[in-house]
Amino acid sequence: KMQVDKEIVDELLLVCGVIGTTMEGDKLVPVTDCLNWLQDLQRALRRDDDLFRPISLLMGKWKVVEQKLLPLVLTCRYDTAIVLTVVKILVILTKPLAENTQKAGKLIIDASNAKVNPELRHYQMQLRDNALEQAQLLMEYKACFAHHSSHHSGNGLLSIFVSLLAEPLSKSGASRSDTDHLTIELVFHLFRNLLAAEPLLKTSSDTFATHKQLHQEMIALFDKEHVLEILLVLSQDMEARENAQYNLLVMEVLHHMLKSQDPVAVAKSPNLNATTKTTAKENQSNGNKKMSMLKAKL
Repeated sequence: KMQVDKEIVDELLLVCGVIGTTMEGDKLVPVTDCLNWLQDLQRALRRDDDLFRPISLLMGKWKVVEQKLLPLVLTCRYDTAIVLTVVKILVILTKPLAENTQKAGKLIIDASNAKVNPELRHYQMQLRDNALEQAQLLMEYKACFAHHSSHHSGNGLLSIFVSLLAEPLSKSGASRSDTDHLTIELVFHLFRNLLAAEPLLKTSSDTFATHKQLHQEMIALFDKEHVLEILLVLSQDMEARENAQYNLLVMEVLHHMLKSQDPVAVAKSPNLNATTKTTAKENQSNGNKKMSMLKAKL
C-alpha cells in the first residue's frame, strides 16, 4: 500500500506532463482539454490510500503543486472551472494526516531490543518514515503558499482563491445554490488544511520556532487577503440559514489559526478595542449588506 502500481505511475506521468506547457517567465500555458486532464488527476488522487498516501507523496516528489497547479491557477485566474478543480485537488493533497498516521509517526522503536521481530521492526520503521514524509510534505505546501512570489504583487495567488468566495457569500437564503455552498466549503477546507499543517515531531526548539514563524506568516497573508475579515463577517451571521452548515468548518479554521497563540498577548492587542467597536457597529447592519461590501473589496 506504500507503493504506486506502475500502470498508475505511467498514467500520472501522462496527466501531469500534458496539463500545460511552461513558457518564458515561468508562465504555464494550459492545453485545450486541460480541465479534463485535471479531473483525471483528481480521480486518481481520490483512489489514494488514506493512511499511506503514496500517490500524494509521488505528486510531492514531482513538484506538481509548485510547477504545475499553482502556475496554472495564476494563468487561468478567470477560468472558474479550472481554478475550482485545482482547489479540489489541493484540498486532497493538503488534507490533514489520518489519526493512525500521526500515531505511526510518533512510534518509539527500540532497535537494540533483540526480542523484537526484525521484520516487525522494519515494518514499524517504514510506517514511521512514511508518516514523517507526509507531514513534511504538508509543511512544504504551507510554506509554498505563504512564501509564493506572486504575493509581492497586487494579485497574489491566495487572492484568486479568496475571490471564489465573493459571489457565493453575497447571496442569501434560497438564492445560494448547492454549487455556491460547495465552492465556499472547498475554499474553507483549503484554508483549514493549510493552517493545520505542522511538524509531526517537534524535536528541537529550532523546529518549533520555524513552524511558529511560518504559521504567523500564513495568518498575516490571510489578513492581507481579507480572509480574517470574511471569517469575522461570516461568524457574526452564522445563525442565518444559508450559513449554518459552515459552523463546524469555521470553528476548525479558527481552532488551527489560534491554537498556538498566547491568549494574554491577544487580549493585550492594541487593536482589540477598535475591533470590538467595529464588530458592534457591524452587528447592527444586515449580514447580506456586509457580504456585498466584502464582494466589492474582493
